[in-house]
Amino acid sequence: MKAGFIGLGHIGRGMARELVKAGHETTVYDLMPEGAAELAALGARVAASPAAVAEASGIIGVCVRTDQDVLDVIDGENGILSTARPGTLIVIHSTVRPSTVHAAAELAMARGVRVVDAPISRGSHGTEGKTIIYMLGGSDDDVEAVRPFVDPSAMQVIVAGGLGAAMVLKICNNLVTYLEFVAATEADQLARRAGLDPSLLLSVLTANGNATPTMQAMMKNRLTMTGAPTGAARTAFEGFAAIAEKDLDCALEVAAEVGLDLPGAALARQQMRAVYLGNVE
Repeated sequence: MKAGFIGLGHIGRGMARELVKAGHETTVYDLMPEGAAELAALGARVAASPAAVAEASGIIGVCVRTDQDVLDVIDGENGILSTARPGTLIVIHSTVRPSTVHAAAELAMARGVRVVDAPISRGSHGTEGKTIIYMLGGSDDDVEAVRPFVDPSAMQVIVAGGLGAAMVLKICNNLVTYLEFVAATEADQLARRAGLDPSLLLSVLTANGNATPTMQAMMKNRLTMTGAPTGAARTAFEGFAAIAEKDLDCALEVAAEVGLDLPGAALARQQMRAVYLGNVE
């Protein structure tokens, strides 16, 4: 399989790494050099642009941050569609609006290129091997064509339905995560203000099953903090907060489209900067 991968951040790099380790001819691209250098050392070919990835690949994973990033990678200057051959399959791993998936698919269709939405969730905290839960949306034929591409890193593959359905599923999953973060943060604050050691709260929530592994990791991180994050840590947390706000905006927009009110999601959207950047007493 001639595989391409665009977006070599924390998770995307691992997904591309497993493609290379599985023996697939893999071409990668990222704006930042670190991920590409690591993949090159394993045997991947590093491209100078998304267009160059498309020239070398029949199936291309896209794992970038925002809706606009996805559209730029696909149809921007030196984008995938500028060189992709008819029949090329674009696999969108980024968490974006379902409407963005459909817009990308319409642009691709005009060039004879296919699109599947395949958002991801990390099934464990490891970075090697089969650690990713994939949600797939698209035609039956396209979904089947994607399976060999995701299999090297797949802990589980869940077929959600037609194009865009997987993105809705991922948005629902993320909504639960961010509501958990709000609950964990407020419980931690209450325990501290009432004079309790917050590690006791973590012990109880872990023992009774209320704290998911993701919540546990977040609460353990809070145990190491005093005050508000500063310096490089603040920059990183600001990035996490921005992603969370984007994901919750997606949830609220999908809810509006189907005529549903989500007061919890709206509250979580307001609280994300406090969750990530607030003071830890």
